[in-house]
Amino acid sequence: MVLALPAIADKDTPDVVKAREMIGLYLRRGQQTAYSGEQVTRLLRGMVRETRQIVKHGGPGRTRMEYVSPPELVGETILIANGRFFHYKPAPENKILEGVSAPEELIARVQEVHRRMREGRIQVKVVGEEQVAGNDCSIVEIRPLRGAAFYLKFWIDKATGVRLKYNNLDASGSVISETYFTKIDYSPVFTQADFRPASLPDVPHEALLPKGRPLATVSAAQAQVGYNIREPAIPEGFRLHGAWVVDSGNRRSTILRYTDGVNSFTLFQAPGPGRRPAGANAFRIPRLRNGVAQWGADGTAFILIGNLKPESFRAIVESLRAKE
Repeated sequence: MVLALPAIADKDTPDVVKAREMIGLYLRRGQQTAYSGEQVTRLLRGMVRETRQIVKHGGPGRTRMEYVSPPELVGETILIANGRFFHYKPAPENKILEGVSAPEELIARVQEVHRRMREGRIQVKVVGEEQVAGNDCSIVEIRPLRGAAFYLKFWIDKATGVRLKYNNLDASGSVISETYFTKIDYSPVFTQADFRPASLPDVPHEALLPKGRPLATVSAAQAQVGYNIREPAIPEGFRLHGAWVVDSGNRRSTILRYTDGVNSFTLFQAPGPGRRPAGANAFRIPRLRNGVAQWGADGTAFILIGNLKPESFRAIVESLRAKE
């Protein structure tokens, strides 16, 4: 990631300059650093709610988080791998919510901070230092210059750039929520299965759709991407129920959702594997297992989520296959 920081102005204090340096360290080195640790998240409005997770981070786009408390969340797992997002929910739900892995929220927020800094709309500064999980951190405060209901604080490891604590505060300075590591290991040993979707339980998948209003037509989505969106053969009675364009890592994915009023299926697509070389094995229809299938065709990677009749599923795949 290339990070362009605002030019240092004469009026910038050492605390402001240091804050920019720490945010840059977080975006550059912090995201590349592998680690594992135990994390606590607390919601402090109304009844206090605390959860604990084991976090494994293998680098950009490779994160696994397993809940270890409270009892009702034990076993719940979030996995981000290869541009895909999986949220396993144990019984009684016993399902996996699957979607596109959008950039990690805090990174997106910090990038927005840099834009607003350049525009003179926010103030950032280092407001102190503190140890978190045994590591020395700089505390970076991020405040809008006017009219905001909340502001942020990051505790950034001065040696690695990893964000070890994060607070969301209201305008009066009261903490709304906080997330912090109690233990962290910068020399983790991961297994081959840690970041593989196959490591999750063999249960049905459901599509996890982005928040926000969808686009009404495929042509509206097409205007936002640089590749050709492929439309499937639509089973009788189905119609388009919305389209989304999502930034997932260094590419844009398109999501098309179709429904007949009762049943639905969702098609994810993004630039993927190129054309098969001459002499490669003939195209094979993928398996629809637990309501999900994944395949590549003619430079596009597809994921279909939904329960369909075999003939409808085959017709959709055939309509999207590489043209020989």
